Amino acid sequence: MDKLIKKIIIIFTAAILCGLLITFLSAFIPAWTLSSADMENLSYGFPLKFIEQRSNVILSEDYFPFYIAPDYKNNDTTFNYSLGGVNFIINFLSSAVIISVIAFIPHKSKQKKEKDKITII
Repeated sequence: MDKLIKKIIIIFTAAILCGLLITFLSAFIPAWTLSSADMENLSYGFPLKFIEQRSNVILSEDYFPFYIAPDYKNNDTTFNYSLGGVNFIINFLSSAVIISVIAFIPHKSKQKKEKDKITII
């Protein structure tokens, strides 16, 4: 039972770190823009867009579509902290499920192999 508690604590800690990492890195994923109108209100974040950015750049329609990276220094940026928190919770839960499945698959296969070894005479 002690090994199971340690495994759960490790899974929980890893899921928190993965959730934070995914949420943080999603703020730097480039946005797909289709026209100059999209350049005015850019949204960043995964899976929910929790950062909005207003851009002053005016480009010819010949350049579209393309990805544009966030520019936090030169553009007006708005952070929606409640959506950021929800974003973290979604990423944390997703990471916890994936890590749990990966962590417990070898345990279940070992039990099955031990069960197959028992023979009745």
